[in-house]
Parts: sequence; C-alpha cells; structure tokens
Amino acid sequence: MTMTETTKISPILEGLFKEHGLSEREIKVAFLLGTEGLSAKEIAKHISCTSYAVKFYSARIYRKFAVKGRVQLMALIMRKCCTWE
Repeated sequence: MTMTETTKISPILEGLFKEHGLSEREIKVAFLLGTEGLSAKEIAKHISCTSYAVKFYSARIYRKFAVKGRVQLMALIMRKCCTWE
C-alpha cells in the first residue's frame, strides 16, 4: 500500500508524528520513509516535489526525532506503535 490523499494514518502513528512537531508535509514524508521504505525520488513523485525537497524534509524529521537516519526512524516507529503480547 502506498500513501494517497485518501490514506489514513493510524491515530497512534499520527499522534507520534504530531508529538514530535511534524508539519503535514513532513508527516507524509515520514510515513513514506518509515512505513513504506520508499526512496527520495519515489516519495517526491507521491507528494509532487523534488527529491532535494524530500531530502530536506527527511533531515528535519530525523532532527525532530533525534535519530540518525531511516533505519533508526523505522525502529522508533516500531517501538512506539507495536506491542508484543
């Protein structure tokens, strides 16, 4: 599944993104980075911007989450949004 204008982000994930002060555009990029694993070029196509802009948004997202990159972002999302019974 890829994010479209009708894609609904789970309330837990949306809350996590809002808690870290992400803008609406950053939320879209974070979702596609952290859950879909898309490249900057692929994300740029989805949100109608340049891959340079996606890299800029990514850097801001990483700074806001205090992570070094995509893998750490994905791990943080998994820890915050998934529980094991």
